[in-house]
Amino acid sequence: MQYQLMNDMAQEMTRMTEQMAKGELSPELRKQMAGRMALMSTMMQRMSGLASRPAMREPEWQKQMGGMRKQMDGMMRDSTMMPGAK
Repeated sequence: MQYQLMNDMAQEMTRMTEQMAKGELSPELRKQMAGRMALMSTMMQRMSGLASRPAMREPEWQKQMGGMRKQMDGMMRDSTMMPGAK
């Protein structure tokens, strides 16, 4: 679960980098992108915390990973951040 989530985060960051490289972003798009970057940063911090707690119970781990997966899926479905979005 953690590997797939990290892989999806890397893909999303690549898409965002490509979008930034294509030119000037509108103020609204820049604000959305900053929010998404902050969310991914928080998720990465949470994942590193999970890795440092090997004694964490499985149901608790599943719940936290499930929450992060929902956040990431929501970000990836956000059509305003996709290339060519208006």
